[in-house]
Amino acid sequence: MAQALEISRQAAPICYVERHDEPLAAIFSSKGAVTGLSRGSRFPWIKLKRGDRPGSLTQAGRILAGGRSGPTEMREATPAAWLSEPDVELFEQTSVSASGRATTLLWTKLPDAGDDEEDEVHRPLSAPRFPR
Repeated sequence: MAQALEISRQAAPICYVERHDEPLAAIFSSKGAVTGLSRGSRFPWIKLKRGDRPGSLTQAGRILAGGRSGPTEMREATPAAWLSEPDVELFEQTSVSASGRATTLLWTKLPDAGDDEEDEVHRPLSAPRFPR
């Protein structure tokens, strides 16, 4: 996406997160430590801050500790590892460059006000994700 729009690899996810209708966030890290983040207006508060390291309960923490590069799959994540609101459904995908810079995309499905029923259909293909 960054190449197609002729913008930086950090600016592309920021634009995507800020302009997307879904509640999204992007966390940037280098050498395993958070360097910045961007979250949409509807996304819950992220408890990690600059200099923190994503923990082992996160895909980001595991892939960064393992020294791998490339994207992970979009998978369900442990909300308490990222958020101050642990009672939401959260999904995570991380892409790591060969130089060790990583971008983690978080997507949450916020509960509808007054709707206590579970969704009958889960649509993983509609979830935002990094291209392969």
